[in-house]
Amino acid sequence: MTQQEFQEKYLSFARGLFRMAAALMGNVQDAEDAVQETYLKLWREASRLAAMEQPEAYFATVLRHVCLNMLRSRRNEMQVEAVADQVADGQVGTAKRFDDRESLASALQALSPRDRRIVALRHVAGRSMAEIAALTGETEINVRVVLSRTRRKLKEEHLKNL
Repeated sequence: MTQQEFQEKYLSFARGLFRMAAALMGNVQDAEDAVQETYLKLWREASRLAAMEQPEAYFATVLRHVCLNMLRSRRNEMQVEAVADQVADGQVGTAKRFDDRESLASALQALSPRDRRIVALRHVAGRSMAEIAALTGETEINVRVVLSRTRRKLKEEHLKNL
């Protein structure tokens, strides 16, 4: 399928996809990015699209997945920034030794999503161990272990960067 054929056949879906993305993303710029990302993904699969009976439904599904991934990414970035801000303000005990916000942000980004979430719940949201356990489905002891190991990882990463 050529680019011209792809545009003629599937570009008409753009308006509906944009409305859907705007509703999911909450702003125009992110909606435009999501639609563009969707078209790029689907262009890579153009040969499969020709055989589909309802390509518009498939476009909508792919768009929804793109939007959800963007929202997850945004949430993770916000958690990292919130923890880094707290540390920069000197409000987090063990991690006070981090004097470089970018170093901390990159160390936090390297953590698993589960570990990052637990650190954010503890040090940004100020949740107790019991609350974190209830929110994450972990045991309270496991939350303590994860926090301890994560703090150690962050400290080691900081010492490596000195």
